[in-house]
Amino acid sequence: MSLLIADAAPAVDSGAPVATPHRHPQWLFLVVLDGDQWMEVEGRQVRVERGRMLMLPPARLHRPLPQRGVPTQLVLLIEDDWLAALAATQGLDPEALRVPLLQPVEGHEVLAVAERLAREHLGRLPGRAAMLRLLAEQLARLCLRALAERPASARTARLVEQAVVYVETHLAEPLSRELIAAHLGVSRATLDRLLRTRLGCSPRELIYRSRLARARALLAHSECSITEVAAECGFASPSHLASRFRVAEGCSPRRYRARLRHG
Repeated sequence: MSLLIADAAPAVDSGAPVATPHRHPQWLFLVVLDGDQWMEVEGRQVRVERGRMLMLPPARLHRPLPQRGVPTQLVLLIEDDWLAALAATQGLDPEALRVPLLQPVEGHEVLAVAERLAREHLGRLPGRAAMLRLLAEQLARLCLRALAERPASARTARLVEQAVVYVETHLAEPLSRELIAAHLGVSRATLDRLLRTRLGCSPRELIYRSRLARARALLAHSECSITEVAAECGFASPSHLASRFRVAEGCSPRRYRARLRHG
């Protein structure tokens, strides 16, 4: 476990979003003790106010945003394995940890523990290391409790949304059940269950539905050739697109386009 007391957010040389580098996957916990801090997380702006905590899973792209004033903040880096073990002691499903807590965790308890942790960090009293670890564990427990209290349906909806967005933004690339599950950080069986429950389809069906939907849109609203449409939507060839299209629409892509444009 690493600990940092800072008067500013971690420096980013290029200004581009980065993931926290370390030999082992780590979670980032950010607690603002005074002022507030704006962060960009996976392209989304998040404001962390005084007394709130932000919890980011390993490898999530993040960066501090330019702002007036310099907040005082506490940054904890906690190894993934250690946090998973702690979650298990609280009866929290490890799969829940794959869903980032982008909304700050608030409460007077968070601020009280963080301020005490900061004082202990700056002091040189006997037993300091053990106390720092104990207080850091308390902070982690507070955030895990917030995760556990979120409705399961909200976690499920977010995972399904992430799966759909991932597929729709990678249609031109190879896609598979394994790749989607790895992106979400869940097992293949969990992915199957989520999609069946929420969308009524398998990962394979989601991929083809999305590819066909994109193909329909391109045929209707672009001047792309059939070959270009096939490549853009991830079909192996124009004939592959045509065979899938005939099953879904009862006609070829060329006939589909002509029917839309000429009635």
